[in-house]
Amino acid sequence: TRKDGICNIVNEESGEEVEIIYSHGLNISKLIFSKDGELVNVIYPHKNISELVKDPFSASGAFLIPFVGRIPNGTYIFDGKRYDLRNDVKEGEVKHGLLYNRSWTLSKVEESKSYGMLEFNYTLDPNEFSGYPFELSACARVVLRPDGLEVLSLVKNIGENKLPLAFGWHPYLTLSESTINDYFLKVPAEKVVVLDESKTPTGEKMDVSLCAYDFRSFRKIGQLEMDVVYIDLVYSDDRVYTTLYDDKSNFGVALWQDRKYRFIVIYTPPHRRSIAIEPWTSAPNCFNKPELGLIVLPPQEKIEAKFGVMKIYGMDEIKIS
Repeated sequence: TRKDGICNIVNEESGEEVEIIYSHGLNISKLIFSKDGELVNVIYPHKNISELVKDPFSASGAFLIPFVGRIPNGTYIFDGKRYDLRNDVKEGEVKHGLLYNRSWTLSKVEESKSYGMLEFNYTLDPNEFSGYPFELSACARVVLRPDGLEVLSLVKNIGENKLPLAFGWHPYLTLSESTINDYFLKVPAEKVVVLDESKTPTGEKMDVSLCAYDFRSFRKIGQLEMDVVYIDLVYSDDRVYTTLYDDKSNFGVALWQDRKYRFIVIYTPPHRRSIAIEPWTSAPNCFNKPELGLIVLPPQEKIEAKFGVMKIYGMDEIKIS
């Protein structure tokens, strides 16, 4: 169904559903999985559109483009020229891209009883943002199948000059009425990006065994506060699976990402009703530190990346003590 910039697809057989808000950024606002005949929304949503407008990154799952994370002072140098993004954002802080409050175009819908696909597009005009005067087209293809959600992101440089790029998604996941303190987490990554007090990468990496954020094996999140950028991911069949599991309900989800998404960001909000598990191509501030995954896209070239969410029943790996 489509209404007021919101579109959803529903599996008629299972009741599973994905809902996208595309009138104010591109946001996954609902992802409902079937669990023993019960329907569970594994996305922690904004209460309403006005809450989304006020704080787009506090819930749901926003598409972040053409950069991710914070850019300190809102400035960067690319190809020898300095750019200033501060006039392009109303909030003052330059973070998580520029299209989070733009209206996207719903360009394609395909539906059957057990399959649905929504395709959204945005074309960035070089005059739209003074601090990012580049031409690109962005496409997000959202697919719901019986085995879960798949999101393909495709970005093309449609201009005459190369451009700097990073993108990712910001989904907040939840499994039950419990707080995330009771959830088990597994993040298959060998290192974290070292951040300073302003959550900006220093350029250094640290082995996860040397810090509090080693989730290579399942363990409870507990009281741990996280705002962590993981790198050196461990792939299985060209995918990385970050898994969240609630042993009380014997239910969990795995967020998978392909090799184009080289980073996983984990964030625990203060209310601890959800946890953000974010597939990113790059680390924050890569526009100023290209070694942190900056993509330089030549004219007429494109890049595509996939991630998805699948449900999980029972976790034999978890040994509850």
